[in-house]
Formats: sequence, C-alpha cells, structure tokens
Amino acid sequence: MYDTGFGTFVNVDTNSEYGIKQSRELGLIPSNLVDLIISNRAFSSLQLFNSKQRPRMFTMIRHPFHRIHSLFHYQKYASHEKKYHLWSKSRKTRTFLDFLRNCKENQNFMVATLTNTPNRKLGPDHVRMATKILSEKCLVGITEQFHTSIKRFQQYFGWHNDDHSCTEKFVNFPINKNNHKNYTKLIGGSREWNFLVQTMNYDLQLYKNAIKIFESQSKMFS
Repeated sequence: MYDTGFGTFVNVDTNSEYGIKQSRELGLIPSNLVDLIISNRAFSSLQLFNSKQRPRMFTMIRHPFHRIHSLFHYQKYASHEKKYHLWSKSRKTRTFLDFLRNCKENQNFMVATLTNTPNRKLGPDHVRMATKILSEKCLVGITEQFHTSIKRFQQYFGWHNDDHSCTEKFVNFPINKNNHKNYTKLIGGSREWNFLVQTMNYDLQLYKNAIKIFESQSKMFS
C-alpha cells in the first residue's frame, strides 16, 4: 500500500487480466484494504468479489468519437507511458485517419467491454445487452456533464467531502488534458468523423442510450 499525497492505493493493476488474477489470489477485497476498484474489465473484475462483499458499479461515459480521438493524441505524445516507444518516428507522423484504419481493436470498445465480446463479433443484440447492463447494474455518469455526474456519485455512495481542495485535485485539476501544439480538432462531417460513423456505430448508439439512462436516473437525486 502506498500514500501518494493524493490518496492511498494498493499496487495492483485491476485494468489487466494478470492484475485481476493477482488481486484475487492475494485476497484484495477480503483484505478490506480498498473500498474502490477502478477497472475497464467489468466481467473479469467480478471474480474479485463474493456473496458477502458485492460491488456497486458506476462509470463515466464519454462520446466515443472524442474518446478515441483523445486516445490517439495521448498515445502519440505521452512519453511517460510504457507503450510510448511503440510510436516510432514514422508512426508519430501518422494522421488520426491512419490511426483509425490501422487500430481496429479500439472500435466499439464500450460495447465490446461491457458484453465481454470481441468487437469483430458485435451486433445490434450486443448494444441492447450493454444498454441493459448500464440501466440495471450501473450508476451512469456522462463526461460532458462531468460535475453533475460527480455530485451524483458523491450523493449515492455517501462520499461526504468537506475538504474542497480534495475535489479540486481529483475533479477540477487538469489531469490528462492534451494541450500538445500538434493536437488536432475532430470536426463533425469531416472524413474522420464519417469514418467513425461507419466503424463506431455500436458505441455511438450505446452512448445515446447512456444519455437517456443518465436523464432517467436524475429521479434518484434531489
């Protein structure tokens, strides 16, 4: 366990299959060392819990086109990341459209992850399945309504924070904002946008459904 000044964390990676397996073998949840698990592997992370220690899931969903556009620039310029070396000089000069054409593993990431299905096997039924999971199993936040989402999380989980400086650090502090001089804008109707409409249609539909869920869950909060 480590204290970073921004909070205390346990040094296991619950975003990887290996890390989840390691966490299960170490008894991470029964140890009561943590009360929050962050993972993009919804199905795999369930194996960390048991009938006495059951999870409550919440998520922050971003427009899929802007999410993958941000991912492109992050991987391209985040020199502190381990995978940065994969971007050779020739790859670093590639355009966003090149990235979309050659990195198909990022297509419809949200639906693929929620349904535990390879993206090449996705269909309309998987969008309905992912929507049902969000609707019945998850408190949904929307990145474009960030502060409202954070307030809902705080109210739902009883995170009563009287230290506003903490909120500033984790919510308002500009972490992971991409201000690189070569950062391009994603414009509706562009070639890149139209390519995304064709290849990310399942994630786009899920995002629209998530907004409806977000609006319907407003009834839970005063």
